[in-house]
Amino acid sequence: MWLVTRGAVAVTPSERPDVFQAPILGLGNTAAMELPDQPVVRVDLDPNDADAVTHLELVLNTGLREEQLAI
Repeated sequence: MWLVTRGAVAVTPSERPDVFQAPILGLGNTAAMELPDQPVVRVDLDPNDADAVTHLELVLNTGLREEQLAI
């Protein structure tokens, strides 16, 4: 299962999470705990980066196997 959000995570102290995106990420965290045998990958894209989807594509093409990413 993959969940992709945009702005759900504050990466720096000056950022504020998007209140509409953060619950989706929380749902993914719960699913990861409830379904330990199924990978639940959570990806949060930078809402201010027009190239965030391109960066995600580059990360996916590397074969990286992380369950949580903030790009």
